[in-house]
Amino acid sequence: MLKAKELFTHSTTYSLKYDFSSKIVCGHCNSTYVRRQGTKRKDGTAPIYWKCYQQVDEKDFCKESKFIREDVLKSMFVELYNLIVKNKHKTKDKLQNAIKSTLKEENYQKEIDKLNIELDKYNIKLSKLVDMQLDGIIDKDIYIKKEQEIKIQITDIENKITELLTLKNTNNDISSKIKEIEKIMNKPTSIKEFDKETFDSIVERIILGETDENGNSNPNVVRFILKTGKEYKCENNRIDTSVSFGSYKRFSKIIWMCEWY
Repeated sequence: MLKAKELFTHSTTYSLKYDFSSKIVCGHCNSTYVRRQGTKRKDGTAPIYWKCYQQVDEKDFCKESKFIREDVLKSMFVELYNLIVKNKHKTKDKLQNAIKSTLKEENYQKEIDKLNIELDKYNIKLSKLVDMQLDGIIDKDIYIKKEQEIKIQITDIENKITELLTLKNTNNDISSKIKEIEKIMNKPTSIKEFDKETFDSIVERIILGETDENGNSNPNVVRFILKTGKEYKCENNRIDTSVSFGSYKRFSKIIWMCEWY
């Protein structure tokens, strides 16, 4: 059980100006990772790494999580992207099928229009019922009973309309994201270095570490979640859990050994 905040929210001090700002999530506590700068080397450069905010805020929190070097994470994305490009024909087919599936979903607007017509009918009934009560055509007890019945129907229809509007907006958003990624996939060449525009176009978030259903923590898992919902997971059990992602020489080799699935 978390001792700190269940879901992380922090001040605008950590802005969106960095490559991975608000993109990395801790798989152990759901906090956002924040950018940190390491100790300067002799050549004047300093390594950049990302760390779970729970540990930044309080070292005793989220002990399972590990920090990761920014250059390592960028290398992982380049490797993943080039893998996707290499199999772009398969990927493109999946994207096209996803688009077709999304666009073939139920015509939510048509259903919404039907419900609005039905809603108007019940509102008219309610208005007539009020008139009948005012004119003395029906007594108060009958009026109250009928009014409750009609209002229940109105509330039910309004809830259905709200649900369909949410589904419609979600459907449109997914379709738009899939089309954006398809454009990226049409690029003919792989990339040699990290490109923020490409990264932002296709990656929704990165999850570092995970806890299985039995409560066992594995900090050596990196999951790239694309905006289509597709997930690419990298895991290598050869990594000693006491070693952080910060060991570039060690982890750079793992990038090429890890199995994406």
